[in-house]
Amino acid sequence: MLISETFVIFVANNSRMKTKFSTQTDSNLLGSTIQTVRKNKGITQEELGRRVGLGKSSISKIEKGLT
Repeated sequence: MLISETFVIFVANNSRMKTKFSTQTDSNLLGSTIQTVRKNKGITQEELGRRVGLGKSSISKIEKGLT
């Protein structure tokens, strides 16, 4: 699965994903995983956001585990 597909699923199923990743630890794990994959693919937060329909600040918050 491509990282952009993962984000589309995350955004589309936000309430389910928030339930699944409800603890701060899980949110941090999800965010750090997304950040690692994004960086390994050489994609900026801005580019990833454009691919999935989110702003750079939203991607940043997700990667920091704030959403």
